[in-house]
Amino acid sequence: MSEAPTRRMEGAALRAALRAADTDGRDHLASAGRALRALELISAAPGPLPAKALAQQLNASLGSSYRVLHTLEGEGYVVRLAHGCYGLGPKLSALFRLFQERFDVARVARPLMADLADELGEDIFLAVLRSGEVAVVEIVRGSRRLHLPDPGVGFIRVAHVTAVGKVLLAAQPAGEIDDYLRSRPLEACTSRTLVERRQIVDDLALVDDLGFGLDLEELSEGCCCVAAPVPDAWGGTVASLGLSVPLERFRAERERIVRRCRETAAAAGRALGFEGGAPA
Repeated sequence: MSEAPTRRMEGAALRAALRAADTDGRDHLASAGRALRALELISAAPGPLPAKALAQQLNASLGSSYRVLHTLEGEGYVVRLAHGCYGLGPKLSALFRLFQERFDVARVARPLMADLADELGEDIFLAVLRSGEVAVVEIVRGSRRLHLPDPGVGFIRVAHVTAVGKVLLAAQPAGEIDDYLRSRPLEACTSRTLVERRQIVDDLALVDDLGFGLDLEELSEGCCCVAAPVPDAWGGTVASLGLSVPLERFRAERERIVRRCRETAAAAGRALGFEGGAPA
């Protein structure tokens, strides 16, 4: 075979390969577009969305829609529910949390913390969970005398004893709470510190039910702390906001102190995009 026909054949094969690659690329882009649109539709639906309804809204065949849904389900972006319906999966929440962490939560919360410190004349703390550990990321001083051994900004070794730590731990899955408790000695800081694992787990469950956490002389004698969750835009807990008060003041003003702490934490959540109502 002469060189010219060979080159023509090679050129035709290359053009065919390029056309196939271009078609394949367009197909992948179309599939990605359908997947993103499917997520938007499932998110906007008032309840779980049936696959047939999704196919109609996508203007796609049922088979094509199921392929999109199966891919999204396999990656954790949607979950299949009863009666052929689909809802948003845990992966989206995880992605949003990663996105949310790019924001400086302390910067958003600090003005609200300063207002609360001025109002109550007490120290206000903001804590977050990082790699399974609780860290204080902001402190606004409002008290003229120190109620707690000064924690400063940084990680808390005994987070399960603190109000801000309890709030963050209570928002975690049971398995992660177990991992946390198994990874450190449960030592007493005062005579009121909970040191039995079952007691701590029950206490965290109560925190989750009440919507706020208390440290009643568990970290330091004569000092009580209150903390409440700072919700993210999905209603999860992105941080905890708390304050420390002397025992006698807490006994006299408990209802007001808890209420103002929860209101300030909720306001910080709204500043971060959470649109839920104020705590009851």
